[in-house]
Amino acid sequence: MSDAFDSVSVPDFSYTRELFDRPCAFPEDDRQSLQEVASKCPLSLLNEQPELSEELRYNFVTTLQELNLSLADSAYDEINDDFLETEGSFSDFVSLRNYGVLFDAIMDENTTLSPTAKGLKEMHALLINGLVSPEKLLDTRHDSSPVEFVDFLYAPPAPDEIENLLETVFKRAAHVADPYNRALTLFKGVLTVSPFTDNNLESALGLFLLSLKTDGLLPLFPNHFASDEPDGTTAELFDALFEEDFGSDSEGGGFSAYFLDCADGLLEMLTADDGDDAD
Repeated sequence: MSDAFDSVSVPDFSYTRELFDRPCAFPEDDRQSLQEVASKCPLSLLNEQPELSEELRYNFVTTLQELNLSLADSAYDEINDDFLETEGSFSDFVSLRNYGVLFDAIMDENTTLSPTAKGLKEMHALLINGLVSPEKLLDTRHDSSPVEFVDFLYAPPAPDEIENLLETVFKRAAHVADPYNRALTLFKGVLTVSPFTDNNLESALGLFLLSLKTDGLLPLFPNHFASDEPDGTTAELFDALFEEDFGSDSEGGGFSAYFLDCADGLLEMLTADDGDDAD
């Protein structure tokens, strides 16, 4: 893995139709736990607990920060006007700002974003706003060069396949009844297609949140804040999940298992908040 970036001609994993067709869903044994999450995490909690929205926003922004390896050492709390005095930090400042803008746009009760291919492209445009020329904001990839996923390279499908594959992803998701499995189908499908030159993972996470929010559920995303492995960084945890789900011997399930772990963490956080309120 450490040699992955020595040559872009040797990706760690490559797109295959088998990878695209591989089911991605929460195991049946976990469905009861997910229903418990759903019953205790209605979207209406954000109206009752305004501080919860800020906490989720902070976790989302810092999660994306850690997934962007160039930002791993940039403390979100320190991003202010003084931060711009650091040489070469303007793009970092813009990226971190855009992460917050994306979260706000997703959670806005009057948002025009939708869990569709169009909505996906609009979320990606929010992520790269100010980093590319305006006419390129809604562009998808123009070549098949490997894309970066945390700490490995992935050779995605050809550019001329992107639109049809995305259409298939959203059609599949529309026939999934369970809201968490539907969001997970969208998440994994977008990663497999990798429609953009960069920020595919960030865009897929945004789509996952938007899908849950559309179903009236609180945001849920894998990050080390809610995991049972507090010593691991978000990037390291995602790296392990990608190896499991993209590997040739993979049976899938890595993403779903980790999302479930973080769902439990979200419930624990809400329970802890209730206890604090009681005190």
